[in-house]
Amino acid sequence: MRRVNVSLDTLDAQRFAQLTRGGSLDKVLEGIEAAQAAGIAAKLGAVALRGTVDEEIQTLIQFAHGRDMTQA
Repeated sequence: MRRVNVSLDTLDAQRFAQLTRGGSLDKVLEGIEAAQAAGIAAKLGAVALRGTVDEEIQTLIQFAHGRDMTQA
């Protein structure tokens, strides 16, 4: 395995739990860190839902670039 695809529509823990019906943002972030530590690239996927998470796109881009996530 060279890369994992991660669906991450928000970095807000409450909103993440709502969108995923109880999912844990912390666990997803830990998974991304673990993958990268093991030498596995992580690619983020997000859906820009108007009025819900579209205003967070810039934050998600900054998050990805700050963790050296590039298009593979």
